[in-house]
Amino acid sequence: MNTSIVCKTGILVIVAALLSGCSASQPTAGGLYHIDQDGYGFGPGADKIELALSADNTFEVKAGPLTMLNGKWESKDGMVTFSKGEGAIVVSYRIEEGKLIPMKEGKEIKGWRWKK
Repeated sequence: MNTSIVCKTGILVIVAALLSGCSASQPTAGGLYHIDQDGYGFGPGADKIELALSADNTFEVKAGPLTMLNGKWESKDGMVTFSKGEGAIVVSYRIEEGKLIPMKEGKEIKGWRWKK
């Protein structure tokens, strides 16, 4: 058996494992979320409002068949940023364990969040 080939293959496996480990440690933002609130800031039934963050970096906020807001999104340094906001749906969110925490002027907005 050629030890040079075995050694090179082993190095490639280690590099691939390290690279996949690095990407796994980064929080992932894409997916489907709903509003999770402490109280009734958005009113009863707000948990039915959905946010879809698609792989093509578009987002859509829907209440049933009604599209309330859409645009582009990006994820960087543990934050998700929307291309636009409206009302209480702000532009910046901190990614935290399956949740998007709304942020405004560097401070967390209390009372609600997007949750997977």
